[in-house]
Amino acid sequence: MLPALIVTVREGAEAALVDLERGETGTIQRISLPAAEQQFLMRIGFVPGVQVRFSRRAPLGDPSVYSVDGTEIALRAETARHIMVQRDLVQRDLVQRDLVQRDVVQRGGVAAAGDLP
Repeated sequence: MLPALIVTVREGAEAALVDLERGETGTIQRISLPAAEQQFLMRIGFVPGVQVRFSRRAPLGDPSVYSVDGTEIALRAETARHIMVQRDLVQRDLVQRDLVQRDVVQRGGVAAAGDLP
């Protein structure tokens, strides 16, 4: 059995968009890119104060797809690491619980000790 990795995220913690987990949401705080790139991202919906959700990652890991105002947009990690978000902790807990439950179902409905949070 692999040792559990426990990550504690404080409420209001800021993280790069690229660090969100699948299904996790956050509110855009700032974009640290040159003006032309910031303007492009803002035109497609990446505006400070807007909620963004990490939807999925490409099979080889890059780019990743994010949902902003109902639109799905693919961004490379190189760009996403410069977009800072405030994590939605309630959503993070639900995502982790959902992933654990999905793992249990994939194992044939057998829960291992300590599976559910």
